[in-house]
Amino acid sequence: PIVKSYIQAHSKEWLGRSISIEDAKFNLFNGSFTLTDFRLYERDDSSVFVSFESLYVNSSALKCLYGNYEFTEIILSNPFISIVQQGDSFNYTDLENRFMPTDSIATVTIEEPTKYWLRNMSIIEGVIAYRNIDVSSDIRLEKIDIQCPLFAWDDPNQHYDFKFRLNHGGKAAGSFNMNLESLAYDTDYTLDSLNMDILLPYVKDYMKVGSFKGLLTSHQKIVGNFNKPEAMTTKGELRLNDFALTDPEQGDLVTAMELKAIID
Repeated sequence: PIVKSYIQAHSKEWLGRSISIEDAKFNLFNGSFTLTDFRLYERDDSSVFVSFESLYVNSSALKCLYGNYEFTEIILSNPFISIVQQGDSFNYTDLENRFMPTDSIATVTIEEPTKYWLRNMSIIEGVIAYRNIDVSSDIRLEKIDIQCPLFAWDDPNQHYDFKFRLNHGGKAAGSFNMNLESLAYDTDYTLDSLNMDILLPYVKDYMKVGSFKGLLTSHQKIVGNFNKPEAMTTKGELRLNDFALTDPEQGDLVTAMELKAIID
């Protein structure tokens, strides 16, 4: 109750936004921590910006006492985030401005690195809701599941497995690897039956169209480096079924039963 009350009482001071929490529990004997029904509200408190059903963290309490911060399991269940864009402004712009670094140059003191190991991290049944007011676009990534076996101070290599669905239709699943020192990465993913009408609001910015339909399926393997975007390579297959682009009166402009491309 103390942790819960303290966070709720000071959230406006820290973030300029309200936070509500159903419960916060810490087990001193086994080092586990559970936070339930967390909600961070929009700036005007009218709706939820970020929420999750529960956050469970299990740690090696004894190791933490000696400066070795080992967390053996982290589970974030049913997280939700709402992103709203209008022009160049987002519903989190106030948070960016609040924590934006000042122009002053801080003195950097080199210290011993913090030793940490985050093991068995999972995000379960997540949702990201994106709304662009200017083009009347609403996109939701749903049933987001992400697993990462290890995030450690002494290992730059990261591995993630992921999957999600889209509210317009379609699903994706794959893996992503990255080296935090070199910023080299690779990903292998499959996109299944993405409904192309998700792009209609954006196509209308460039063309007078009535509909933009089709089902896109893709399997791609991508290798690259964030320091050298031009060096990215990709291999795979793209297939577009039942494609139809119509004019505002629903007359066919372009149609195709199947379009297929092999990238190598």
